[in-house]
Amino acid sequence: MTPTIIFDRVGKKFSRSYVSDSLRDALILPFRRLFNRNGRPKSNDEFWALKDVSFNVKPGEALGIIGTNGSGKSTTLKLLSRILKPDEGEIVVKGRAGALIELGAGFHPDLTGKENVFLNASVLGMSKIEIKSKYDDIVNFAELHEFMDTPVKWYSSGMFARLGFSVAVHTEPEILLIDEVLSVGDIGFQKKCIEKMLSYKEQGVTIVFVSHNMAAIAALCNRVIVLEHGNVVSLGSTHEAISYYVREVMAKNDNKNEGLINLLKSEICDDKNQRRDNFKCGEKVRITVVMQAKGNISDVSVGLRFTTTEGLLVSKIQSNTLTKEQFSFKENKQIFFEVEINLNLAPGEYDCFAYMFDKKPEKIIFNQRFTQIIIEGESRALGIAYLEPKLINMS
Repeated sequence: MTPTIIFDRVGKKFSRSYVSDSLRDALILPFRRLFNRNGRPKSNDEFWALKDVSFNVKPGEALGIIGTNGSGKSTTLKLLSRILKPDEGEIVVKGRAGALIELGAGFHPDLTGKENVFLNASVLGMSKIEIKSKYDDIVNFAELHEFMDTPVKWYSSGMFARLGFSVAVHTEPEILLIDEVLSVGDIGFQKKCIEKMLSYKEQGVTIVFVSHNMAAIAALCNRVIVLEHGNVVSLGSTHEAISYYVREVMAKNDNKNEGLINLLKSEICDDKNQRRDNFKCGEKVRITVVMQAKGNISDVSVGLRFTTTEGLLVSKIQSNTLTKEQFSFKENKQIFFEVEINLNLAPGEYDCFAYMFDKKPEKIIFNQRFTQIIIEGESRALGIAYLEPKLINMS
């Protein structure tokens, strides 16, 4: 099957001072030259936002793009939507693209929601007759009936996202380009958006989806690219790419230490005091963490975090919720934290972190992944965790 999108050895560079890459920048360039003799950025001001990036996407395929902030995700979408031009390589996009890349992009703040629907949809290639025929569907999906005659400058970020996404998906796109802007919407609307994209995927629409939401990426995408500093560091199946991202990329950011703590010991043992990393669903375990303070620390809490391999938080245990108090430690003092829990988790792999939280100024000063556990067997959990409900009353 012929790819709808071809991204072939693409590179894009920017200047840290400014970029003359659009008509707007070209118009103000003479004024910049008044203050800059050369009117051009110095070579050491330039950096590559993308370098030698290649991939292709076929009809009916959803490609996810993940990475930390500044990795080149949004730049990739802007290149695909022709907002930017590549400095190297070739980009081929076959078909009408519906894009939601920047919050409020294509909206005029002084125009009403209704007026912006007609403006934005026409920019995306719809005729006036098409827009009129789809207008009610656009409004119904966005659920903004009472605000369509209100200037969008009064809209919240969530309302912007609703209207922008609704317009983008009702242009009958052959290609759908969606950035992280969906994260500003409420959970119900995000779910609605994912369901809409899944229905388009089944109809053969090509989708490129950028998100920090690993659950959404896993639900929608066939393949995933991991970008780091503008380079492709992983490209493969959704599970493989997400696992790589969590293990290799997020770990660099998740593992945080402000130089005040050493992790001396961490272990998970069963009821026979045997250290293991494979457990049965619901099995009781004891978790021990020993840290050492490298300086005087006051008003802190020690904790444990459990996440899926996709980075979704499953549970968090914090000492101040158990003892109702904060702790202070002197230099070289060892901090011993031991808890007993039941692993009421669905079968799967989970990452375990030890962390320390400073109440003032409310920030995590230490966070380190110390092991991964595998849960096997049958679970009573209908989701990720089983909360052990006790029926009080039903009538």
